[in-house]
Amino acid sequence: MPNKTIDLAEPPADATPVLLRGAAPPRSAWPLRLVLIYVAAVLGVDAAATASWEWPFDWSIFQWSPLSMHPWAQALQKAAGLPNGATRWLTARWVQSFDCFKFVWWLLVPVLCSVWRFDWRAMGVGRWKPHDKYWLGGILLVGIAAAFIVPRTPALADFVYHDLPRPGGDRAGAFWRELPRLCSWAIGFEFLLRYFLLHRLQQHWPRCGWLLAPLAEGLYWLHAPSFWIVGRVALSVLLTRWTLRRRNLLLPILARFLIELCLIILLLQR
Repeated sequence: MPNKTIDLAEPPADATPVLLRGAAPPRSAWPLRLVLIYVAAVLGVDAAATASWEWPFDWSIFQWSPLSMHPWAQALQKAAGLPNGATRWLTARWVQSFDCFKFVWWLLVPVLCSVWRFDWRAMGVGRWKPHDKYWLGGILLVGIAAAFIVPRTPALADFVYHDLPRPGGDRAGAFWRELPRLCSWAIGFEFLLRYFLLHRLQQHWPRCGWLLAPLAEGLYWLHAPSFWIVGRVALSVLLTRWTLRRRNLLLPILARFLIELCLIILLLQR
């Protein structure tokens, strides 16, 4: 019989998409339950803090800026015997937009929980296909086109970046101050939903479990205007399917980061 050439780099077209192929079937549903509880908790707490909820207490206590973390860092500095001034950078003005809560609970903790069996190839370009750059470009064009609507809609513009300067302000300074904020949440948001959560969902519910990632993003933005929610869910569906198809996390991270960067630039021009 004729020999068949099997391309190990490309999964069969009719195969069930799984983020990490070859993984053993799950023995227990508890890891998935814990991940679902964790994702719901960290997204819910941050959404409440962002929306400035005050019931049953003031949720803004979870808005951790570098300045608010400085006393804790000083205590750790003394306990570790580090030289004085090692944590002084936390009081610098340019880092105050960095969201420590998102960085810790969306990125740092999920990475530490995943590092033992982390798929390092998911962060490279080895699984990319030649036409993926066109898909990335297409998503960016659609995202930028949608972002053009935001600065021209006062309610959306005020919701997204209400603390950016109005025309005539220090736009260049505002741009560099917004970069730490973007870096603190964009990478972690993608890792939380499209690796930490999606990996477990694909192990237990390989056919339709991926839908929970866009759903989680939609629920997170419930306090936002409706146009913003629809756009975010649509983008999340595209990025989730792309992640599964290529078993790659770098693609959605790049798409998310570049779209958000363009949004900041457009908002500064309003």
